[in-house]
Amino acid sequence: MTGGVSFTVKAEGASAVGRALVGLQLRMRDLRPVLTEIGAALLTSVQRRFEDEQGPSGAPWAPIQRAGAILRDSGRLFQSLTYAVAATFVEIGTNVIYGRIHQEGGWAGRGHSVFLEARPYLGLDEPDRREMLDITNDYIREVLP
Repeated sequence: MTGGVSFTVKAEGASAVGRALVGLQLRMRDLRPVLTEIGAALLTSVQRRFEDEQGPSGAPWAPIQRAGAILRDSGRLFQSLTYAVAATFVEIGTNVIYGRIHQEGGWAGRGHSVFLEARPYLGLDEPDRREMLDITNDYIREVLP
């Protein structure tokens, strides 16, 4: 910096700041541990929505005509919910083909003759966002003095 004043902090050496920055840099290279924890928390949140029969917004799911729990006829959709972790993201969802029509709503059945109301179960609500931040902050704090 020509004509000004500055100071430099390097992430090296024996200083506590340097060690913390190096530890943080190493920790951030592999996000799978924190993403695994986030995935587990979000999966629990989605499963709770099935119990509460409401979407991420808190709005109740549209009622059904038959007796029983909504989206729990066979239990297959609920049991298929899972998460997958990659290096930089976590994905929560289902591989059940009819999962999408229940999430988004639309025409289904032979000849698309039946209209199904959307009953969203995937998505983030404010408590999910806070939980993800808390998990991430805890993950970072583990290497800071």
